[in-house]
Amino acid sequence: MSVSELVEDYFKTITKPTRRKTIIDLVEKLDPPAIDPQADLKELYYQDQAKKYGL
Repeated sequence: MSVSELVEDYFKTITKPTRRKTIIDLVEKLDPPAIDPQADLKELYYQDQAKKYGL
């Protein structure tokens, strides 16, 4: 392999665009939420808002 081929290969490797992460990739890495499946999410939301805003 010649020096020019080595240089050419080197420049090809450093100029390749990297694969961008999609939102799907990021979401799949998230841990599942620790929510009780029997919980009333609507009621929990209103309770949280009441605490936050003093309603």
